[in-house]
Amino acid sequence: MSKKDPSQKLNFAIYLRILGYLKKYLKLVAVCLVLSFFISFFHFGSLGMVKPLGDFLFTPGAAEKLIQFLNQYGEWGIKTGEFLKTYVLHDTYKTLYIIMFAALVMVILKNILRFLQEYISGYITSRVSIDITNDLFKKVQKLPIQYFSKEGVGQISSRFMNDIPIMTSGLKSVFEKAIREPLKAVASICLALFINWYLTLLSFLIFPVVAVCLRKLGKKVKRGAKKALSQQASLVSILQETFSGIKIVKSYQMEDLIRQKFERENNGLFRYHMKLVAADAATNPLMEVFVTLSGIGVMLFSAHMVIQQKMSMGDFFAFYAALAAVFDPIRKLSDINNRINTAIAGGERVFELMDKFPEIQDAPGAIELPCFQQSIRWDRVWFSYEPGKPVLKDISFTVQKGEKIAIVGRSGSGKSTLVSLLLRLYDVNQGTIFLDGYDIRKITMQSLLRQIGIVTQEAFLFNDTIAANISCKKENIEMPKIIEAARAANSDVFIESLSQKYDTIYGPRGIDLSGGQKHRVALARAIFKSPQILILDEAMANLDAESESYILSALEEFSKGRTTFIIAHRFSTIEKVDKILVLDEGNLVGFGNHRELMEKSDVYRNLYNRQVLGLHEPIEK
Repeated sequence: MSKKDPSQKLNFAIYLRILGYLKKYLKLVAVCLVLSFFISFFHFGSLGMVKPLGDFLFTPGAAEKLIQFLNQYGEWGIKTGEFLKTYVLHDTYKTLYIIMFAALVMVILKNILRFLQEYISGYITSRVSIDITNDLFKKVQKLPIQYFSKEGVGQISSRFMNDIPIMTSGLKSVFEKAIREPLKAVASICLALFINWYLTLLSFLIFPVVAVCLRKLGKKVKRGAKKALSQQASLVSILQETFSGIKIVKSYQMEDLIRQKFERENNGLFRYHMKLVAADAATNPLMEVFVTLSGIGVMLFSAHMVIQQKMSMGDFFAFYAALAAVFDPIRKLSDINNRINTAIAGGERVFELMDKFPEIQDAPGAIELPCFQQSIRWDRVWFSYEPGKPVLKDISFTVQKGEKIAIVGRSGSGKSTLVSLLLRLYDVNQGTIFLDGYDIRKITMQSLLRQIGIVTQEAFLFNDTIAANISCKKENIEMPKIIEAARAANSDVFIESLSQKYDTIYGPRGIDLSGGQKHRVALARAIFKSPQILILDEAMANLDAESESYILSALEEFSKGRTTFIIAHRFSTIEKVDKILVLDEGNLVGFGNHRELMEKSDVYRNLYNRQVLGLHEPIEK
């Protein structure tokens, strides 16, 4: 006995998970089901009109035969027959007009209901798309920083821009066709069976062959769709990389190399798409060939029955109308099979990302830390990004509340990593970081990060108003508080000179700011938060002397009573710190004030002398 293909179980599980997002919209789903039922009912009714139309046109005595047929069903049938004979069947033309009018009414009603069903299904799938996007975005925000570095922004962005739309378009196909079309097919089969069950069964002998072909094509479509989506993600990565680094691309004349790489990836996408198109395009032609073969055989047989007067012309026309109406939904369902497999390919990529486990999260029973009061202690801390390659080695030191600490060292010595561990952007491999005596892994992330403000070298600003950037997009914030933070960061003067002042939009839809201005807005954001711990991660590395003096002046006042970590790029920025921590190749090689380190630390002395002798050369070489 052959085992079931595990990929089929996976496909089913993925599609069930997609359908799980319908729980919030079950009432609307029920409405779609009811509409599908009535659409099928009117479809059946309009097809049913073909038989009396054919009989009255081509079969003599059709009216009498109808009366005889109705009389078989007791009193109800007799009264119905008498009504038809008196008001309808006495005039052939009137009878034909009534039949055609009834058919027209049913077709109109069917299509009105079809519009309503497709509109509602479009609403449901659009809402589901929003729900999935929101869930994925919420999950991605919780993923560790190393995941973004490893996976790449383009690959992650592609899940939102490509995979989710493809996934929900497959769901829309289910609503629009996978419910309605089978009901239409059942209605048509019932009519065909009612007319001639033997011919109906004969017509369906071809179906097993069709089912096997559709299954094979569906697998090809899913494989092709998954590869195409992955290739699209690679293209998005190249685009984002190129546009983010456009200055470097142009300065180093890399346009041709980047263009060739892009064209190679784009051609790869074309090849995958063509395989997908080939599998998709083969579906309907194969269906039509099989249906035609089946139809020709049945037509010859039924024509023979008409010639021998074993079938009326009305039955003949009605049977073929029903048969054609059966194969049309089946053809559409074969197309749905491809859409569903494409949706599963997108869903597989989306849920793969959604199921990533956030490595850093609140421990069970984590405590809320109200306010930082005493000290921060690194106790024998080890950390590495890759196994066997430690970036920090056995680091131990203590910082008291209110102290200003400078962190210096060559590039790659672990300065930024040291403060990243305090922020829990990463967790230590060995050792512990204590905040007021509590292991920071046992403090809730929210209460930990509430204590800390950070200004980085990049001084990232959102594409939003200056006020929104300072307030971290918080709503219902009083403007005086934002202005106070800007004033404390020495950024209020240039902000007031802007055309819309604090409502001026920064970014592609607004203005650009100089590096110094961006850093002062970023500092205002940190001041607005009013943290107990402030981290300046090479925040002044790329600033001119004037911008640096503005920020140092603002920091001197704001940092009073707050614990401040300054990752130093220039020694001019650490003149007024309480202690200096020196790192070298991941080791703590010095911790004290300037005078102590000049006497005891060769690394610090060399770094200091190199910069002083080099007239403010950066210490990182």
